[in-house]
Amino acid sequence: RGKERCLAHTPALSEYFLDDYVQKNDAKIANEFMEVVREIYRETEEDEDCIHNYYFHGSCSAAFSPRTFVERFTSEAPIFGDGGHHDCHEFIRALVDQLSDDLKDMTRCREFKRRLESENMSDEMSIRDQAESSWEKHLATNSSLVTDIFGGQLISTIRCEACGHEKHSFDPFMDLSLPFPKSEQNASDIRPRRRLSLLSMARRRESQGCSLQDCMVAYTDCEE
Repeated sequence: RGKERCLAHTPALSEYFLDDYVQKNDAKIANEFMEVVREIYRETEEDEDCIHNYYFHGSCSAAFSPRTFVERFTSEAPIFGDGGHHDCHEFIRALVDQLSDDLKDMTRCREFKRRLESENMSDEMSIRDQAESSWEKHLATNSSLVTDIFGGQLISTIRCEACGHEKHSFDPFMDLSLPFPKSEQNASDIRPRRRLSLLSMARRRESQGCSLQDCMVAYTDCEE
């Protein structure tokens, strides 16, 4: 619960749903998500001292239940409608994908398609040009505000140790699962006397100086 609230507090996304979004008849989830966003910020304006749990909070006069949002979301993603526990990462990914489909900018998609018709990507192109061409190909079918905010592209390179030839691949993403970097202190976590929760492990690494940049460096480290 509250995972959609993380997205609602993404400034560029929340500002769009608060000020610019117009409801669509064929939207999967955007109409209901707009109601959640506007209800959250209405609560904030009306009751600044309230702990805003918009599911249930007895002392909060502005509490509300996003039942319509949940019902609509689970109708599009039935796997989340069985009343069981589900991975929050999978929930966020499914929600982001649905919002991206709803907010797709077909005018921009057509523009990228026309641009691609006059281009031919080849191995003779520089990595930068290949990456730009690959990204435009992705935007030709996935151009949206959500892609602008969350989207990115991974560039992977495989090099032959014998001849030195390199092969590049380009993969779009909406999120990254970052690893914790390895360190001498982490060796003690391999056989702990008690099982640490992921949150405890995260806090331990944070106290040891692990930053988001450290995780990004570990994610992009070369593999042999």
